[in-house]
Amino acid sequence: MPKSDNGGSRLDRIEAILEAVATRQVDIEDEFRRLLRAQVVVVDTMGQLAAEQVKLSAEQVNLTAEQVKLAAEQVKLAEQQRNTEEDLSALISIVDDIVRRTPRQQ
Repeated sequence: MPKSDNGGSRLDRIEAILEAVATRQVDIEDEFRRLLRAQVVVVDTMGQLAAEQVKLSAEQVNLTAEQVKLAAEQVKLAEQQRNTEEDLSALISIVDDIVRRTPRQQ
């Protein structure tokens, strides 16, 4: 076989290329395995995240229901305060009338 300018035969160059390709193939396979493991971790994490999101959504629904109850109770409280103020005003008016009508003793 004829020698190339750099002193190696064509077969030597092909062999070197094949070794480089084989080495690169091993590297690619290692990287592929790492990517598969990472994908499994990501899928597991996404599953956990989805489960936590479902829990969070349920808690949000509960919180909303409690806020609705609280708002209704605040409306009732405001009505009761209004009634108390009216009753107190009526009582003050009655006591004021009694005090003004009762003669003072000297």
